[in-house]
Amino acid sequence: MACVWKHPASKFWFARFTDERGVQRNRTTRQTDRRTAQTLADAWEHACRLAKRGELTEARSRAVVSEILERVSAGTESIRSVPASQFFGDWLAHKTSTKSAGTAERYETTVRQFLAHLGERAAKPLGAIRPADLQNFFTARGKTRSAKTISVDCKTLSAAFTLARRQGLIDKNPLDLVELPKIESREREPFTPDQVRLLVDTAQGDWKTAILAAYFLGARLGDVANLQWRDFDLVAGTVGYRQQKTGEKVTAALHRELLGYLLGIAGDTAGPLTPSLANRITGGHNGLSAEFNRLMRQAGIGQNRTTQKSGRSFATLSFHSLRHGFESLLANLSVSAELRRELTGRASEATQRGYTHLQLETQRRAVDQLPSVLSQPAP
Repeated sequence: MACVWKHPASKFWFARFTDERGVQRNRTTRQTDRRTAQTLADAWEHACRLAKRGELTEARSRAVVSEILERVSAGTESIRSVPASQFFGDWLAHKTSTKSAGTAERYETTVRQFLAHLGERAAKPLGAIRPADLQNFFTARGKTRSAKTISVDCKTLSAAFTLARRQGLIDKNPLDLVELPKIESREREPFTPDQVRLLVDTAQGDWKTAILAAYFLGARLGDVANLQWRDFDLVAGTVGYRQQKTGEKVTAALHRELLGYLLGIAGDTAGPLTPSLANRITGGHNGLSAEFNRLMRQAGIGQNRTTQKSGRSFATLSFHSLRHGFESLLANLSVSAELRRELTGRASEATQRGYTHLQLETQRRAVDQLPSVLSQPAP
């Protein structure tokens, strides 16, 4: 029979009970009241007897814990059992209201894929998710996704499980016991100035404008495609826009060649900078990325596509290479990492809001070092 005892060096009562293997155990109850400590000790021994008989199912375990909470707290607490699908649904709803559209979409994709991987187990309590479930999920994802994607998946799910632990829904984050699979990773390569000149000479209309904007601003495809004329101050030579991916505001000085080009095409400066590209999806067979890839082929530039060990095909050159080229060229010109972060929108919005005229002039001196890529004057 379980009993409790008090250690002279501790304020808590300890429980002595027999576990499922017949071994005497001593464990602190972390209770200062003897009667409450005895209740816990009796419940622990009862659970061990059930385990010894092979009767400690998940339902019986939760019943035992619920009984402990009810007896210890006189009915003021009960164990919370939240299905995994419900918890992640609530978590996503909160993130959607507090994060940018791009970030919320990434969260939603990861959670949807994970719940699909769980199948019927998604209806089970959150605490029933095992490290093996996550390990198998990441291993499966690694067969078709990049190492960077897997890392984002891990951070997303870890944030959700950390919140669940703080809320008392689980005892610990199961991701702490998961080892991410080692996946071959390839990085995008930057376009050289000569390659950008080929792209600019080949492109026409909105695509030419988009390429120049990406090269001189270091902006992503979705952001470039949805730039508005009102985002530009052609008198001051600046641009300010909010990134879709992070929601952060970018304020940057315009390169003299980009400024000259925009002044040359400026007419009715209402609406999008590139109307034929605005509000279109970037992915898919008919998306902007695929359209840009076709333009690359017309310019005689290959994607440098390789097949990884996982079987996944990866192109080291894409529209994103314009952003990489922007950063690489500035780094080679000894522009500080801090200033490069500001120009590409990786600095905090608080920093962006705090720009002074001096900072914009510092930016201008930096970006004006970028090589010219226009072989013909602006129209």
